[in-house]
Amino acid sequence: MSSDAREWVWEHSSSRGTARLVLLSIADRVADEQCVSWASLASLAERTNAGRSTVRDALDRLLGSGELEQLDDLTGPQRSTVYRLPLAAKAMAQAASEQNEGGDEEASANEAEVGLTLRLSVLRRYGIRPRKVPESPTKGQKPAGPETGTSRRKPAPRRAGNRHTEP
Repeated sequence: MSSDAREWVWEHSSSRGTARLVLLSIADRVADEQCVSWASLASLAERTNAGRSTVRDALDRLLGSGELEQLDDLTGPQRSTVYRLPLAAKAMAQAASEQNEGGDEEASANEAEVGLTLRLSVLRRYGIRPRKVPESPTKGQKPAGPETGTSRRKPAPRRAGNRHTEP
């Protein structure tokens, strides 16, 4: 399925430059027709031979254009980020439904919408799982900071650096 996702990026994506290379790298890891993939920022930077900030900017452009969406409620192997190519998934679902139905447009539109829903049971096979939300703090834990907003430490007096006494 990654070949279909890559093919969609080559033929239909409007992204350019590093953004296109990042999108191709993500599409290369797509496992099935849901067009869901996982990648860390470090792995994308390594695969595209670009800097982290450049990859981050490219991801922002792709997310803004709608060619890529970040699935915050899922996590990949080694807590990597999970992405989805929604336009590619829709195109793949529509092509599959046209192939099965023989060209019925209304049925193919319904099949394309069904193709956009995620099946988590299938994604678990690829190491993609729901993100675990940490539990709320218990009564016995102290709050992270002081309650009044001021520091409890005594500030050092001015010019009180390390002074050496002469022998």
